[in-house]
Amino acid sequence: ALAGGDAMTGKDLLNLFSGFAAKYWTAAEQPCLAERLVRVVSRCEILNNGVIKSKRKKDYYMDNLLGEFVGTLVLIVFGCGVCANLTLDKSKGVGGGWICIAVGWGFAVTLGVFTATTLGAPQGDLNPAVTLGKTMLGIYTVPQFAATSVAQILGGICGAAIVWLAYLPHWAETENKPAKLGIFCTAPAIRNAFANFLCEFIATFFLMFCIWTIFSKQIGAMPAGY
Repeated sequence: ALAGGDAMTGKDLLNLFSGFAAKYWTAAEQPCLAERLVRVVSRCEILNNGVIKSKRKKDYYMDNLLGEFVGTLVLIVFGCGVCANLTLDKSKGVGGGWICIAVGWGFAVTLGVFTATTLGAPQGDLNPAVTLGKTMLGIYTVPQFAATSVAQILGGICGAAIVWLAYLPHWAETENKPAKLGIFCTAPAIRNAFANFLCEFIATFFLMFCIWTIFSKQIGAMPAGY
């Protein structure tokens, strides 16, 4: 009702959340309910007669842009940063290998999501592909998808620029141009358009699939801070 701009009293809102908690939340999870209630009320107007009415979508639906921008920036700084450290000549991490890159990117995603969530982007997508999938499920509107994707892309560009500055002397020392390009983008080991598309399709599918399973109702709500 609130999402559609309808009005309701505080009692109605409390009954709504109480029913939701009893049906979908375990006793251990219910302390998180108060936090969610605060988030909903923060997006509402308290009218003179005590009726609660949601703000129009355009008043708040861009609240996530700062979080998505900075979160994606952090993701790229740490992710591309570890690639630069292990790739560029005369870097102390050069030759560290794929294990170091995988672990570094794992931390990059974790820190990016925490940053995005802290700065007002509870979805913490950090990736237009994730945002597109959620748009197709109705979580975002098309304007929200467009704005969120632009914020993510700009955050990624700024993050890449920071990595470039952090390793400024090493670019001239590294003669391998494909290696330098590979710090900021992927390239196929065997160039075959169909096989490359299929690989990316499979990888993106499992990215989205695992995200939905981690945050599924069967798993339950994450504890505060996770």
